[in-house]
Amino acid sequence: MAITKKAKSRKPGAKKLDPKDWRGALRRHLSKVPEVDAVYVSTASATVHVYSYVEDFHTTNYKRLIRQEDRVEKEFPEISFEFHTSAHQGRKPTGKEPNRSELIYLRS
Repeated sequence: MAITKKAKSRKPGAKKLDPKDWRGALRRHLSKVPEVDAVYVSTASATVHVYSYVEDFHTTNYKRLIRQEDRVEKEFPEISFEFHTSAHQGRKPTGKEPNRSELIYLRS
């Protein structure tokens, strides 16, 4: 009797994320924070600047946000990240704002 290894079943259409993709990691981790409505990045310098947009500073759970930011930094220790948080004060981001940053996440 031969012992065979079963293949792991995957959900149809499930994409395998590239573990080397820091943009995907930012998307994956910061989207877990319900207060974050959009995330932009700027790679104009050696440091990756990450801008998280929340509705209001006073209702944001910063411990949860910082925990997710820490996870990204631990996943990519070779990359220098600097995290920023801005309040959009009810003006929901559309992803078409005129800025020099790249939109990587927009809560729909």
